[in-house]
Order: sequence, then C-alpha cells, then structure tokens
Amino acid sequence: MPSLLSLPDELLVRTFDYRAQRFGTCDNPLVPLLSVCRRVRNAAQSILYSEFILGSDADAMACFDAVVQQNPSVGQLVGRLTIRNTDSTLDRPRLQLSKATIRTFTQLKELTLHGAPFDEASAVLAALPSPPLPNNLGHGVPSRYFQALPAGLRHLQLGSNTFYESELPAYLATANLESIGFEYYTWVTNRLLQELTGRARPPQLRRIRLDYIDVSKSEEIERYFKRFGTASLSTAASEVREDLGPNWPGSGTEAGLRRALASALANGIEGTGSALDCVDWNVEFDRLLVDYLMEDA
Repeated sequence: MPSLLSLPDELLVRTFDYRAQRFGTCDNPLVPLLSVCRRVRNAAQSILYSEFILGSDADAMACFDAVVQQNPSVGQLVGRLTIRNTDSTLDRPRLQLSKATIRTFTQLKELTLHGAPFDEASAVLAALPSPPLPNNLGHGVPSRYFQALPAGLRHLQLGSNTFYESELPAYLATANLESIGFEYYTWVTNRLLQELTGRARPPQLRRIRLDYIDVSKSEEIERYFKRFGTASLSTAASEVREDLGPNWPGSGTEAGLRRALASALANGIEGTGSALDCVDWNVEFDRLLVDYLMEDA
C-alpha cells in the first residue's frame, strides 16, 4: 500500500485539506502530522493554519497564539480571517488575540466581519499589517477607520453593524479588492450600492455578493396560498404580499438594486446573492396568484 510520502506535494495538500474539514485548530486531526518529517509538516501547516476564526473557542486562540510565538512564520500561512461575536457578554474576551500574532498575517487574502460590532472589529483591523490612514477619508471629518486594509486583501465579507456606510467606499479603495459580500440584514442603501458599482467603484472589483435581503420563493408562496384558500385569498392577497415580500433594510429599494445591478453589468462586475430574487418579486407574486386563482375557479 503506497504511503502518503509517495504523493506529489499538491495531492498531499489536497488530501490533508479534505481530512481537516469541519475541525478546529488544536483538535484538528492534522496536528499529529506536525511532528512528522518537514515535508509532511509543511503540507499540514498550510492547511491547518490557512483559516483562522477570531471569536471561536478560547482554547483554540490561546493554542494558536502560542504556536505563532514559537514560530512567527505560521502567521503568514493565514489566508482567511473571520472576526465574529456570539452577542454574549461572557464571550467578548474570546475576541482577544495578541497584536503581535495579528501582525504576522501578512498574506491575508480574505476577511469576514460577521456579527462583531465595529468597535471590536476595528481593534483587530488596526493590528493588521497595513499602513495608517489619514485623519479623514475625504469627508472633512475624522475617520473611524485607523488602518488601511491589507494591500493583498482580495475578498471582504461584511455583516450587520460592521461598517460605516459614509466611509466604506473610500475605505475599500485602500485595498485591491476583487470581490465584496454583504450578509443577511446588513444595512445596504441605494447610495452604497451605486458607489460600489458605478464610477466610484473600487477599480479591481469584479464580484459583489448581495445576501443582505431575502424573500420567499415560489414554493413557499404557493403553500401560503393553499393555507388561505381561494375564498379568503381574493381579499387577503395584499396581506400575504406584505408578509412574504422583501423587507428592504435602510433606504434600499427594488429600483435602487435594479440600477446598481445594471451599473455592475455595464462595468464588468458580477452580481450574485439572495437579493437578486427580490428584483421583480412582485411580478412573480402576481403571476402565481393569478395561476392559483384560475386553477380553483
């Protein structure tokens, strides 16, 4: 039976990647491989430390801190960083990681801010290896961002309450971002969408994922119709529409999203995400309503 050492490096890394999925850092099955030969150790490390979740298990963060203190080059293996918060006061200390460790993340390519309030996430962002920003971002008022994004960052994922809309476009311009995403119920306005897809867009941006709003699909709408029945539905259609239709956050609207998607298409930016299902949702609702009423007529 051939051994792992007979595999080429690329296949060895892919094998370790498959084996390590859904595990943390310290209890990961790849940890024992760190004590094998240099070739196996390097392959295991490239997977084990490729992603770090700040705000996860406190023991995992302490373990990672200790590893980086012993070998700072490990921090350079981190390509994806997620900063999150569990919304529990008792869990707040779990967001802590030494600034010395964070500064070793020189090869960061993907950053996700998920549920961590801006003030907490900004402390981590300020420790990343990136240059300081000027006192303002072109608005004439002091900026609440202190450091630029890491120059090598290519993808940024933003959750609710993790950014300031008025300063975000200028802040994004500090990195060569290729893609940006907005998670569910993030405060995304028409103005922000237009700035990200129009003339003021980040020059390298090629993809924008819009999951900030969701809407009921055709199957759920039809189930709702059956629950009301034909007799009640003819008078309760507006109520059903309001219950199942898009709940636009902020000053976002269907028309604004439509304009932004048109700008994105014209400027070579691919738009994806659940928000796209909200465009023409009322037209689809009307079609399903007519079909249902006609079937039971």
